[in-house]
This record gives sequence, structure tokens and C-alpha cells, in this order.
Amino acid sequence: MPRIMEPVSFSDFDDKVLRPPPNAAEFLAAADARTAPAEAARAGAGAGVVAEEVADGRMAARLRDYLTQFEERLGKRFTHLEELIDQRCTAIDQRFTDIDQRLAGIDQRLAGTDQCLDVLVPLAAHSTILMAKTENQFHRDPDDLEEVPFPNGLLPWGKTVEGSASQGSVRAEVELPALSSVGAVHALDTPQTYGYFRGYYPNDSVPSVSSCKKLILLAIGRPLDAQ
Repeated sequence: MPRIMEPVSFSDFDDKVLRPPPNAAEFLAAADARTAPAEAARAGAGAGVVAEEVADGRMAARLRDYLTQFEERLGKRFTHLEELIDQRCTAIDQRFTDIDQRLAGIDQRLAGTDQCLDVLVPLAAHSTILMAKTENQFHRDPDDLEEVPFPNGLLPWGKTVEGSASQGSVRAEVELPALSSVGAVHALDTPQTYGYFRGYYPNDSVPSVSSCKKLILLAIGRPLDAQ
């Protein structure tokens, strides 16, 4: 036969189960004591964060003030430098203007000099030609002639000029020998003869070789040998 449970008193259950243990107050006090340092640390950490945030804000404000002052000083310095550069550039422009004016004056003087040279060079060449021809005609032996310049003032001995090839009328460059004697004139080949003739008579048409040599002798001051 099954065993029937004995009745339980609720008053006993309340006393044994719901009633706190006799050392509950001590337990709670110990728990509070254990958690108090952690809570204090958290509170201190929060205060430290707030203090750091305040300090950071002050530092940022100081940095902003410093940067503002630095920008103002830098702006003043750049403004001063720009003024100095403008003054220097103005002075340089003035100097270049003065130089341009001086160069303009020099150009005018050179233009006048060029005009004088345009007159003097032909006169000097003509005078030199006359003196050399006179020297060859009256004071030099046939084997000791002086060099006579071309009408443009060029001294021909050893110069390379435009001559004529031995075949046809094709022109070529030729080196002119020294005409230090009458025999040197007669010894000229055809290109050399044409080269000398064109030098002494630039505006005349080229005749025969024999006629060219006679005219060359006249040009260097030997009219008697040209007959």
C-alpha cells in the first residue's frame, strides 16, 4: 500500500526557506566592501576623462590662438616682402629703361658711323688701288709687282672666287694665284683668268681669255705690257 506523505506546515516552510540566513547582513556588507573600490575607480576614471577633456579643450584653444597670431605675423611678413620685391622690380625696370635709352643713342651713333663707313670704305679702296697701280707702273719691275685690290677692297691673292670651268660656261670656284709678275698674268689658266677679270671688272661681260689678260694687266698698273 502506498505511503501517504505527511502534511507539511507552511509556517515551517516560511521560516526555513524565506527567512534570510542569520549572517545575511554581514554578507551584504562584505559584498559592498568588495565592489566599493571598483565603483570608486570607475568614478575616478570618469572624473579623469572629464579633466583630460577640459585640458584638451584649453590646449586646442591655445593652439588656435597661436596659429592665428602666427598667420597674422606671416601675412605681415609676406606683405612686407611683396612691397620690397615691387620696389626692386620698379628700380630694375627703370634701369632697363635707362639702358634702352642709352642703346638707342648708341644705335643712332652707329647708324651715323655706318653712313660714314659707306663713304670712307670705297674711298679708301679707291685710294689703295690707285697707289698700288702707280707703284706697279712707275716703281716696280715686271717681276716684282704689288698686289692690287679689287674695286670692292678685296685683296685677291690666294682668295677663292667664282671662276669658269674649262668646258662650256659652267662656273666653279677657283683659287687665285699671286700676280707678282707679268709672267704670272700670262700663266693664268682659263678659270683663274675669268676669276680675276670678274674681280676687277664686276659689271662687264667676259671677253676672250687673251682680252681678259690684257685688261687684267691694265687693272694692276701694267698698261705697256698689255699692248
